[in-house]
Amino acid sequence: MYTCNLATTTRNLLLYLFLPFHLSTRAIWTDESTQFGDGLLSLDIGIDPVVRELFPELPSDFPAFPVWNASTLRWHTRMDLPLRIYGTTFMARPDSGCEDNIVDERMVAALGIYVDRSASNQKIFRMANGRSAQAVGMASVTCYFPNEPWKELQTQFYVFARLNTPMIVGLSFLDDTQTLVENRHRLQPRESSSRGPFKVSRVNRPKRWLRCLVNCAPVLANPDTGSDIDLMSLEYVKKRGFQWQPIEADESIVEFADGSTAQLSGKLVASVAICSDPFATETMTFYILENLTCDMLFGEDFLQMKDVFRLHTTALTSHEMDMSIADANTILWQRKREARFLRFFSTGRVNEPNAQGKHTILTAI
Repeated sequence: MYTCNLATTTRNLLLYLFLPFHLSTRAIWTDESTQFGDGLLSLDIGIDPVVRELFPELPSDFPAFPVWNASTLRWHTRMDLPLRIYGTTFMARPDSGCEDNIVDERMVAALGIYVDRSASNQKIFRMANGRSAQAVGMASVTCYFPNEPWKELQTQFYVFARLNTPMIVGLSFLDDTQTLVENRHRLQPRESSSRGPFKVSRVNRPKRWLRCLVNCAPVLANPDTGSDIDLMSLEYVKKRGFQWQPIEADESIVEFADGSTAQLSGKLVASVAICSDPFATETMTFYILENLTCDMLFGEDFLQMKDVFRLHTTALTSHEMDMSIADANTILWQRKREARFLRFFSTGRVNEPNAQGKHTILTAI
């Protein structure tokens, strides 16, 4: 016969309803190997003393959750875009951090595709760390999506002598075909090994930025679906005064689109929120890269998890601005700082009197 203990049921109900409002979080570093990976950064959830008194049977480390980070999620499914070219299906890397389409020279040679090697097509690209690489030419390719053969696309690809993936389709292609928004069904999962260097395929200065808050301060980040990890520049880390941790040898190398590599400086934990939803914060791990050509870069895992290109369009902008100046002005010119701070990021505009009684307008988009 089933019996119900009213006292136990009441205590469990109180715990369920009461506990979430009496937690404090603290990021800690652990070296134990867990199911989530080595060197896991985890959250130590502290419980309010009132709750501890009510529920003394709770373990001292209850509850403990892993911090969301790229190392933890390297097993996550990554996505490629299949394209049919001359009767063969190729898996292209969709890369929102690259404006142009790029293809490996060995692939076009195997298909017998003509490469226009005129000087005007030997464009110079900058990798994510500022290093330059030059295209050997341009190839014009007719392609279509496997399930949409009636939609032939005449597409231009810059040709690299070496590329870290057979083919990259950039932001212009992805926008024109609405692949990251209305047509995500075209994307197919690819096997992603946890071995080898992290890949960051971003090239040239980004034309799409994501407005976000890092430890409550505004910053423009580059949303890059071609990156395995989330990055911060060493210069930005020093400017913000962040403390960082050393990294193990097996996660210290990053590989760029042209196959070149660089050493990562370390990693850190920070609280992040997208400005279109500033109260939905994530505690994330960022790897630090010297000479990164933007302050911050979000990789594929975070962008997929947040569905940034569909759910956070109001936080995306094509206009670069000095967010540190906007931050200083927004905070100093207000009495109700939190309300105006959020209004600035939801509307991109602040219109308040300054110290001289004049109105000043800041435009973010």
